[in-house]
Amino acid sequence: MPNYRFFDTASTTKCCESALKALLRFSSEEFAHPSSAHQMGRTAAQAIETARAVIARAFGVPADHVIFTGGGTESDNLAVYGVAGSHAARRLARAIPLEIPARFLCSDIEHPAVWSAVDSVTSFGFERRFINMLPDGQPDLTVYREQLAPHTAFVSFMSVNNVTGAVLPVEELCAMAKQSAPGCVTHSDCVQGFAKVPMPRAGGPVDLVSISAHKIGGPKGIGALIALNPGVLDRSRFRPLMWGGGQEEGWRGGTQNAGMIAAFGTAVEETLANAEKSRRETAQLRERLRSRLVQKNLLDPDPSAALTRGTIRWLSPSSAVPQVVSLSLPGIPSSITASRLEERGCLVATGSACSSGRSGPDRVLQALGFADELASSGIRVSLCCALGQKDVDHLVDALEASLRTSSS
Repeated sequence: MPNYRFFDTASTTKCCESALKALLRFSSEEFAHPSSAHQMGRTAAQAIETARAVIARAFGVPADHVIFTGGGTESDNLAVYGVAGSHAARRLARAIPLEIPARFLCSDIEHPAVWSAVDSVTSFGFERRFINMLPDGQPDLTVYREQLAPHTAFVSFMSVNNVTGAVLPVEELCAMAKQSAPGCVTHSDCVQGFAKVPMPRAGGPVDLVSISAHKIGGPKGIGALIALNPGVLDRSRFRPLMWGGGQEEGWRGGTQNAGMIAAFGTAVEETLANAEKSRRETAQLRERLRSRLVQKNLLDPDPSAALTRGTIRWLSPSSAVPQVVSLSLPGIPSSITASRLEERGCLVATGSACSSGRSGPDRVLQALGFADELASSGIRVSLCCALGQKDVDHLVDALEASLRTSSS
């Protein structure tokens, strides 16, 4: 296997050693069904509850407010459809007027797991609205205020954008929603933001939060939806997507994977313990990346000027988390740049991993107002503590070589 430098941790991370040990233990040694009454089953069940308690402490909630799911996408879908299902049931029961459709809102730069789910609620007779975003990654507050209404049922804003790293003022935005529609359910997709920025906690304006293990050194295929406020977990306001044997307090039926959940809890503990070190070191790497691009005259010095071939545009706002950097090489399709970098040992993304393989301009970059030429040429560079300054220097050299190849 080639010795790649992995600049794609925003899409997934390597499983940390402690998470791997927990996964192995409850998959091959203490492998019993966690609902079984015998001792091995109770051991597996205890591992699940230990992980649940770890995540609950991170958000300041009771343990039974943590619902384990099959990943970030399921957590996001459960948030959207948990609310949509309850409204559909109430409409059928004539508990709410049929002529007033519930309104679902989210930003125009949400992960597809939220954006597509919100887009789909129109099939059930609900309204959906996407909030316009500005190039700095922040919502257009004028448009947002106009879209908030008393019949707003659901509002979702991600904590950190997965393409540019922009940090959104989630609590402020959700508080605005509660003022206009006190009964609405608010949600934040914190899959990219967990341990990178402060998380919403119990008692605030955010009701639901989604997180995923594989973004923080845990295994793929396990996530959680956390209810920050107790009134949300009520069947009159929220309904399950998966029904079964009553697992997860009835909010997510199906046999729980004790190994995956135990590994998730372990990864959360390790990630939170190292969060400050990670922020500090990745900030240094980001500054190294920018300074090296400037030294080599590769970075376009005037982002407001006309696009210049043979240069690189830095698209992430200055307030973005240091772990995610969005760059664009005007005139070079993102897939070509990514391929050339891979040939030189650097793995980057061409946008959200869940949208990879699609051609044309990146939806998020378009939504932020970037020209199609920039949106079609964007790459995402992820920085982490496993990388060093020499790795960043190698990436800059690879970017320079890629630009030379295109101009020759």
